Amino acid sequence: MKFLEIFDFSFLLILILFFLLLTKKLYKETAYVYLMIMVPLLYIPIGTFTYQMDVFDDNIFIVFFNLVLTSIIFISLGMTSLKYEAKDFVTDSSISHKLILTGLGLIFFNELVLGKMTASSQVLLGLFFLIADLARILFWGGLGILIKSNNPKKYQLLLMYLVLFVIPNLLKAVLGEEFSRFSLVLLAFYGYIVFNEIFHNKKLISALTFFSVVALGININIFGGGDLFIVKYSMNIIQAVYNGTVDFKPGLIPFNMGFNILPDPFHIKPKLFTINASYFMYILGWSFEETKKYPFGLGVTGIADAFWSFGYLGVMFWFYMAGLYIAYLKKLAYTLQSGLAYGLYVSQISALFLLYRLDFSFFFGRLLVTLPLLLYLIKIKKL
Repeated sequence: MKFLEIFDFSFLLILILFFLLLTKKLYKETAYVYLMIMVPLLYIPIGTFTYQMDVFDDNIFIVFFNLVLTSIIFISLGMTSLKYEAKDFVTDSSISHKLILTGLGLIFFNELVLGKMTASSQVLLGLFFLIADLARILFWGGLGILIKSNNPKKYQLLLMYLVLFVIPNLLKAVLGEEFSRFSLVLLAFYGYIVFNEIFHNKKLISALTFFSVVALGININIFGGGDLFIVKYSMNIIQAVYNGTVDFKPGLIPFNMGFNILPDPFHIKPKLFTINASYFMYILGWSFEETKKYPFGLGVTGIADAFWSFGYLGVMFWFYMAGLYIAYLKKLAYTLQSGLAYGLYVSQISALFLLYRLDFSFFFGRLLVTLPLLLYLIKIKKL
């Protein structure tokens, strides 16, 4: 009976989502259309659905499904919550190349040099994340300026810069080192998002997207079950919180938005206070030293990250904030005619993949530290 009650709640959430789709005209929002591609392909490839149901408790599986629906509802509410007049604009592309190349230089340094030293020092790990956030602002912001310019070769240049962006991870893949699969598929994600932004018939592209996802889901076992371990890890966390095995951790997400990289001369700051480290230590029972072997984690989903914060309320709040952040960047772009803000808006949409596959730290980054810099570049420097 409990299973049926939970499933009835799923039906209600689907009705709410359909209602929002119509009343909020979500098909016009690039971020929403992207979610409709990415979330199904991440979580429910048809070929592994039976595997999931065999491994996990029915009730927890439906709870996870409901949390995914809840997250989409609240991220949709967040991304449509700001009202403004969106007038298109044109930027000067001359500064874009300096920003992009500086960002690329920082990315190469991080991936090929500093990233290999982070396991030995929490300070270096914090520096790695801070440089990554700075590189993201410069690189993706610069691409936004380029896209919004009237440079006749902007799309050729865009493709060249994106290819350069993936070179560090291609090198690591060839050398057999750990690499980011996301950066290798980012070309397709980013290209789709930019195309969606410039294509005016939103109804048509939304319909084509929907039918493409259905066709892919039916005919191709996208990930071969490999990435579905993230669903397993997420459900383990949800079940532990659901059963009261572990307490809520409302400080996890804000801590990793910047407090984790601040100096700690008195040694009072918690170590490895992330969703991954907490999962390893408090649910799997790993030691602190064992946890240090995975500084970037395994991926437990933003769903579990928000749920461990404060249950359903945590999912509602943090996914609403994620949608609101996307809306804020879009508003900055169009009201201030900022190519930098536009570039970050587009890149933040692509980062939804990381939010649903990994956790909130890969979506917000060290926002408490980088937001002042971001606003300075947009509002003061007028980039």
